[in-house]
Amino acid sequence: MHSALFVQLLFALVCILLVTFLVGKCFARIGQPVVVGEMIAGIIIGPTVLGSLVPGMSSIFTEVVTSQLNSISGIGLAIFMFLVGMEMSEFKREQMKQSATLTLSGFIPPFISGLLIAFVLFHQHAGESISLFKFAVFMGVAMAMTSIPMLARMMKDDVAVDKRIAGITLMAASMDDVLAWCILSVVLALVKSNSWMDGLITTLYGLIFVSIMFGAVKPLMAKMGQRVERHKTLKYEDMFLIVLLILLGCMAAEWIGISSVFGCFLLGMVMPKTPIFQREVAGKLQDITSALLLPIYFAISGLKINLMGIMGQDLLWTALLIVGISIIGKYVGSMLALRSIGFEWRTASAIGGLMNARGLMGLIVADVGLTYDIIDAQLFMILIIMSVVTTSLAMPIYKLSMSLKTFVSNRMSFGLNKGNTKNEIICSRTLTQVHCRVNKWRS
Repeated sequence: MHSALFVQLLFALVCILLVTFLVGKCFARIGQPVVVGEMIAGIIIGPTVLGSLVPGMSSIFTEVVTSQLNSISGIGLAIFMFLVGMEMSEFKREQMKQSATLTLSGFIPPFISGLLIAFVLFHQHAGESISLFKFAVFMGVAMAMTSIPMLARMMKDDVAVDKRIAGITLMAASMDDVLAWCILSVVLALVKSNSWMDGLITTLYGLIFVSIMFGAVKPLMAKMGQRVERHKTLKYEDMFLIVLLILLGCMAAEWIGISSVFGCFLLGMVMPKTPIFQREVAGKLQDITSALLLPIYFAISGLKINLMGIMGQDLLWTALLIVGISIIGKYVGSMLALRSIGFEWRTASAIGGLMNARGLMGLIVADVGLTYDIIDAQLFMILIIMSVVTTSLAMPIYKLSMSLKTFVSNRMSFGLNKGNTKNEIICSRTLTQVHCRVNKWRS
């Protein structure tokens, strides 16, 4: 690499890291998760803010530098999705039963709303060679996605989140995301194929890829996990194999046509769930990914967005429509479903607010849509806005909902007298229900 170009690349990295760090800290001070600030920082670096206020920014992020940053962010995204898959706990039957209603209510209403809104947006915002079916399914997935890593980081940063609510929400969101990525991988297989037959062949290759992951890679990694638990540490050779598998999985999935993002996500899911293995691998990969590679991805996404381009145009109404429908489908759908099975209004609202966060997953899905020419640049920009808005609302909705007073306190008793009989009603509140009993005695 030419020395001048290398210096320019390093300067661009310094700018990205400084802006991301400072904006993240500012958002933390106003009660928002740091990761929301990092998402906003990507937009600030782009033409929306610094690009228009500082004309020299275009000379920093040249086409060559942006191309190199894009390649680096691709590797970071692969590692990130691997970590997301790895952190997903195995779905136990009891947990699945508890979260089944939330899973369905958090996926089906927004997915259907995405299908319906696709009929309105298709002619203006679909790629040239994309059919209505592929476009509609993609929009359904974009609307139904929930950001597991965002939720995990927000709950980790905010100790006030009820652990029971966190468990239910993370399990339901995990199942939603697995379902969404599976559907999206099929759509991508069809998009990259010239015919339905080619799409079916790509899907078959994808199923073989999944079978190899669960049939061969998972048992191999299980032995490694047992060895790591015995020795209490992860050896260099083990880490080398994991990194090699990430690159091979990324390359194989991209070659098949189901997206490298899904391949790394799936690879992470077959990793051992043993505590020492999880801690060792996350400890070696997470910090460099969060501190360096993800900010680059946010910046690359922000460079594609110019929010000034939607002001005063029909795009503004389209953006408001999509954001509004995304909130109604995810938040309201989850809240009403939870209320129907006995959750209090405030608890149902709090969980619905958390499920509504699209976060980085929303950015990734939008980026996949733009990369594969499923959507145009304008709809990509609107989907980014949707992800930022819904993620920004998650913790405020949660805190507001949980702060509301209920009609029944944790323990309440009052007397009703009728003749010689005195009735005492004693109520106790749990997470989902209010239990009351009546004590009667004669005076």
